[in-house]
Amino acid sequence: STYRFPAGYPIDQPLRPADVLDEVTGLARGWALLFDLRGRVVATSSAQGVDLANPTRVWGSLPRGLVERHGSLTSSEVGPHETMVGLAVTAGRRHEGILVFGKNRRLDTRDRIVVRHAVTVLGLLLASRRAVVETERRVAGDILSEAFSGRLAGPALRRRLEVIGFEPEAQLTALVLEVPGKVDATVLDDLAWVLDGALGSRTGAVRTAAAGGRVTALISHPDPEALAEAVLAEVTEAAPELGFDAREVRIGIGESAVPDAIRHSYLSAVM
Repeated sequence: STYRFPAGYPIDQPLRPADVLDEVTGLARGWALLFDLRGRVVATSSAQGVDLANPTRVWGSLPRGLVERHGSLTSSEVGPHETMVGLAVTAGRRHEGILVFGKNRRLDTRDRIVVRHAVTVLGLLLASRRAVVETERRVAGDILSEAFSGRLAGPALRRRLEVIGFEPEAQLTALVLEVPGKVDATVLDDLAWVLDGALGSRTGAVRTAAAGGRVTALISHPDPEALAEAVLAEVTEAAPELGFDAREVRIGIGESAVPDAIRHSYLSAVM
């Protein structure tokens, strides 16, 4: 059989993960959950008349290998009342999320084709998102590097910080995340993604950059110490997957300062 996917979606509107899941459940008549690699729900959908599965139960039932960054790509569970299949969503060589689809009977060939096609589309969406974020991070990283080194200051610094999302009069704080020893560039990039996600889910004004064997971040938050403590817990949880000992992770918190003094904030964070 053949189908259009996504069916009748307006070409002048950006496709979202939730739209893809709606197509899956509409075509295959089941429910779908998209998780990130920390188990947080990114999007959900269920066909009309179909109850959405409990995300906590579903996440807890997934095999460990599927939820690791470089683990297995698929899992399948067939029970007396439900069939559930989980597939890693990849962008390039990276696992970016996990799509889980289920229904109250066995999946036929068409169902499996629909779900696998959805994983491909989601991978393309997440790869596009990653490319945008990486471009923004490079731009922000150049600005932060010049600001922290003292090469950029005054009105020029304030203008560039405003371009990347910081208000001219905001109180800003530098955070520095370090892992002792030589860290592979790929691991450092993964660490930057974890830090970026952990900070981004808790505060709107944040920029991160990876360079010189450490990950730096600039944030605007009323309680940077509490934020750093919460973020450190999330980073240490991800540490084994990234290949280093969670006990080795250090996060330095600089003194909060106006934009013109963020170099001082950075230096106090690395001391």
